[in-house]
This record gives sequence, structure tokens and C-alpha cells, in this order.
Amino acid sequence: MSSQEVTQFNLIFAVFSVLFVLQFALRQFLLPVLPFMPSPSSSLVTAAGLAGTFSVAGVAVMVSVLTYAARVPLRWLYFAAVTLAVWGGVVAGLVYPDYYYSAPWITVALLLVALSLASMALALRSLSVIEIIAMLPFVAAQAISLISYVLNVLEEYMGFAIGQSLILPYITLYMAVAGALTSLAMSFIAFRPRPGVMARYAVAAALAFGISFPLYSLTANNVMMQHIMDMVFALGLGILTTPTSVPLISALMGVYAFSIVSLLANPSDGHRYMYDGALMAVLMATAVGSRALAISFASVIAASVSVYYARGRLSGNVGKAYY
Repeated sequence: MSSQEVTQFNLIFAVFSVLFVLQFALRQFLLPVLPFMPSPSSSLVTAAGLAGTFSVAGVAVMVSVLTYAARVPLRWLYFAAVTLAVWGGVVAGLVYPDYYYSAPWITVALLLVALSLASMALALRSLSVIEIIAMLPFVAAQAISLISYVLNVLEEYMGFAIGQSLILPYITLYMAVAGALTSLAMSFIAFRPRPGVMARYAVAAALAFGISFPLYSLTANNVMMQHIMDMVFALGLGILTTPTSVPLISALMGVYAFSIVSLLANPSDGHRYMYDGALMAVLMATAVGSRALAISFASVIAASVSVYYARGRLSGNVGKAYY
């Protein structure tokens, strides 16, 4: 594989990663907490929300580009499913406003869930035992999220009285904590004390602090706000947790944001792409907003195939046979 191909893929993945962080911080995170901000109508907040909205559109473009650029098994299936689900859904939503509540959309969403799980298994298949152990919290948390969506569909759209277990939020929380600690450790494994790298780490820390500290301060000693933000997390971010865990989740969001940005800023080639994809997969937990679902599922697929591609590139296992 030529160095030009590797550079091209790295650039595509970097753009995808930056857009993901922006849409998560400025769209998925910002909008649910706007009603609780002192000046929700300020020009700065409005501009941030607009940037987040454009970032969502950018992610929708880059998931298709990234899936096409990765040399992985079933590449064309992933590319066709992601492109048709995301952009075909946009067209269908314009023609038929209730599309996202219809049986065809549920069918497409369930197909994307299946492909997301398959792509995660594909990513794990390319890793060593130690790498699988390191990534297991991310994969488990995302798998729980995907399975929870399927259970919700069976209950709400098909009338099955399943009754999801109350233990699922706690399992997800434990996996999120484990993933945050793992990602934080990995972000420092290949750290080199160079001025440019240290500056990028400082930017990552500032971004993480700006995301998590306001919400942590809002909920740390306020039981009422914990209950309110618990519902906001579920509706806006798709994060299923308990009210008392909201301050912890707020801190974890900062840890994940720092890890993603610092891994991207780290010049070491061995960790940046494999593990950053896993971090994004767990952060892109299934959102409840119907129009965001396709992008959420597609991002999991794109992140997973990037993990496979990066691991294969490092070990020399990815070849032109997958074209």
C-alpha cells in the first residue's frame, strides 16, 4: 500500500473525527442543556449551535467517504447501506414527513443495527488479545446501546411486552467508566513532551473542561437537576443512566472528549486511529432523535471499519483483495 493511500485515509479519518467532536459538543450536548443556560439566546450560543448543525451534515458526508476509503470485507455493502440510509432518509423525509416513524424506516434502522454489530465484530477480529481486552468496554457499551434500541422497537412498534432489565443502565455505566479510564491511559501511552503536542493536549483539556464542568457544577449538589438532566441525557444524547450518576457521566464526557482530541493530536501512529474509532463508537450511543439515528449507526460502522483498516495497515493484513 502506498504512502499516499495511507496519508489520504489518515486525512479523511482526521476530518471525520474533528467533525464528530464538534457535532457531539455543539449539537448533541449543547441543545439539551440550552434551556438551563443563563443566556440561551446569546449570539455565541447560537453560533455554536449552528456550527454543530453543519458538523452533523459534515459527519453524514464523511461516514460514506470513510467507509468507501477503508479496505475491509463487505466494504461495498457497508458503503451502500450507510449512504442510502443517511441520504436516502433525507430525501424520503422531505417527500414523506412521517418517514422516520414508518415501517420502512424501522426496517432500515434494524438493518443498520445489524451491520453496526457486524462491523464491530470485524474490528475486534483484526486485533490482538490485549487490544481486544482494552477495547472491550467500548464495544460492550455500544453493543448494549444497539441492543436496547432493538428492544425498544420490539416494545413500542411491535407490541412485545419485553420489559427491559433495570440493570442495563448500571452495566452501561460501568462500561463507560472502564472505557474512560482505558482511553485516558491510552491517550498518554505514546505522549511525547514536544511543544506542539503539549499545546494540542492543552487544547484538548480546555475543550473537555468546557464540556463537562458546567454540567457537573449544575448537577453535583442539586437532586432536582440530576433528575431533569437524566431525562435530558436520555432524550438528547441517548445515554441511559440513573439521576445520581449524572455528575459522573458529566465528568466522563470530559474524559472522552479529552481522549479523542489528544489521541488525534498524538503523532504516534500505533494508537491514534485504532482506539480513537472505538472512543467515537461508544460516544455515538444510540440517540433517540429519529433523524440522528442513521448518522449514529453509520458512525459506528465508519469508526469500526477504520479500526480494522488501521490494524490491518499496521500489520500488513489489509490488501487489495478487499477492493
